[in-house]
Amino acid sequence: MYCVIQEIERKKPNKYGASKEITTGSLSFAIGGEPKTKYTWSYSNERHERPIRTAYKLSIHQSTRLSGKATKFQNVITTTDFYSIAEGWFNLYDHDKKITEIATKLKCRCKRSL
Repeated sequence: MYCVIQEIERKKPNKYGASKEITTGSLSFAIGGEPKTKYTWSYSNERHERPIRTAYKLSIHQSTRLSGKATKFQNVITTTDFYSIAEGWFNLYDHDKKITEIATKLKCRCKRSL
């Protein structure tokens, strides 16, 4: 049994890049005659372009022989894009349920160290 990380190219680039700016604003109001101001911030609607279309597919493979024939079982955990890894958003613990499901299917014992 082994883990495979396959580099693939997506057909379209990711159009949901990070916001280019943080905008600020204020809201003035009065409570009991006393003027108050609340300051706010939000992300702008304009986004950075993300031209890199590279993505990575993580899967678990198991090769066995049944009646003299080699068989290969492939179980995909997830596919993640370049920017998720580069910006630190990818976390393997987010896929714990899928990994446990694959381990049960392959009759492996899971040792949790969380």
